[in-house]
Amino acid sequence: MLVALLTFGLGAFVAGYHLNKVISNKTVIVNEANQVCGRLVCDLKLSTMIWHALMWTVITVITFGLGALVYIYSIERLVRNHSRLELTS
Repeated sequence: MLVALLTFGLGAFVAGYHLNKVISNKTVIVNEANQVCGRLVCDLKLSTMIWHALMWTVITVITFGLGALVYIYSIERLVRNHSRLELTS
């Protein structure tokens, strides 16, 4: 909420990307013995987030708000597409 107020609402579009990115970066993979054997790493860049948010803003305006219903799912898809599994030895 504070980010949205300080950036006049524009930060709210990018906040969803960062929240999903943090969740991905903190996800670890454990084996049967509860030992960490890998983790997810998200390489999503700010420029990609801004471009994606601008594109979906235009889609939302063109569709009179209906695009916003799909926007949250597209954020999740983008973050997952930029994530990779990093195995530890």
